[in-house]
Amino acid sequence: MAANLKCILLYRVPSTVTLHPSLWITVFCLFIAIILQNRSFIIGYTVAVIFIIVTQLNTGRRRIITLIITAIILAVATAIVFKSDSTLGRVLIYKISFNILYDHFPRGIGWSQFGVRYGEYQIEYFKSGLNSGKELLLADNTTSAFNDYLQFVIELGILGLLILYGGFWIVINSISTAIKRNSRIPHVLSVAIAQLIAISTAAFFTHIFEHSVYLLPFIISLTIIFKYAYFKKVGYFMWIIFFLLTCCVMFVKNLNYVSNFKSYDRLEEARESLKAGYLKEAVTIYKELYTNLKFDVEYLNEYAGLLAALDSNTHAEIVAERLVSINNSNIFYQSLGDIYFKNGKMEKANNAYLNGVYRVPNRFGTRYSLFKFYLKIKKINEAIVVGHQILQLPVKVPSDTVDRIILQTRETLRFLDKSDES
Repeated sequence: MAANLKCILLYRVPSTVTLHPSLWITVFCLFIAIILQNRSFIIGYTVAVIFIIVTQLNTGRRRIITLIITAIILAVATAIVFKSDSTLGRVLIYKISFNILYDHFPRGIGWSQFGVRYGEYQIEYFKSGLNSGKELLLADNTTSAFNDYLQFVIELGILGLLILYGGFWIVINSISTAIKRNSRIPHVLSVAIAQLIAISTAAFFTHIFEHSVYLLPFIISLTIIFKYAYFKKVGYFMWIIFFLLTCCVMFVKNLNYVSNFKSYDRLEEARESLKAGYLKEAVTIYKELYTNLKFDVEYLNEYAGLLAALDSNTHAEIVAERLVSINNSNIFYQSLGDIYFKNGKMEKANNAYLNGVYRVPNRFGTRYSLFKFYLKIKKINEAIVVGHQILQLPVKVPSDTVDRIILQTRETLRFLDKSDES
């Protein structure tokens, strides 16, 4: 791999920087990323621009070092200037993510399990009280590590690490081979390499490969590189491969929907029945779909809410527990707490509400549900503590709902104080 990297960095294109299309295209993409304030792609396209300059000019070692230092400075400046609070939020996510990696490497936590496990770890992190006030404000219902490679290794462990190494080796070897086989590097190949570098770099700072808008350009760039590396004389064949590869990727990404398309058609029927007021018919359809759609968060949320509204709380509890097991959002914990309360399971309700609070500590609604819960079960001291926490909680996003919660909490606490005095 080291030899291939050296080959890539030493290749020269007999054209000046001022005329080479790949530089102009990459700079244009960098300009768009700056306008959109997309930090990940600002860094990605900055690396790509520097790569083009280094590889296409007769650049000395000192100038290469200067460019690398410049890239690092730009990356740090980008993180500070653009959405500095969001950057600190990423630091919190990385901190918790590395805790998961430390506890589960080399085995990993399992494919697609990051979102739920991250939620569990974030709950424990805030329960421990080791967080800063800033982290409390920045926490969210995060389901991604904002680093595709880190998340891949967390989920698959040592196997994921080996797959990543093999993937990087294939890409670097393909780029090196493409360069060696073409004495004059075609513009389209140079652009493809630059785009691949930008997207791959951005994936270190956000979740890229789950979005088709990024995944398709990545596949196109990779296909072009493979064409010039291995299939120079069979261009049409390579585009057939690209088409098939794209179809495979899209199929895998939408596998659940494709394999259950009839169930989703029935789900639409159930929703239409709900709109028309036919509740029994809707419940019947939702019930029959449970086996096939119990992985679908939206379906489970709708079904649990419908069952709770119809006071079918035993079944609602089962569905709500299933929902939290695959997406432990603070809202879903809050709903589960409501159902436990209706079923008279006060200890479970208390734990569900607390988990909702610690999942995202800056949410007023979840704390207010815990506050009302303590009032209902006559735990006045606990209610007073939570009430004062609500009044001291910084407002992240002002809204009428937050104002109403603060007002009602303040009035309730005043009433409780007067009751104590009397």
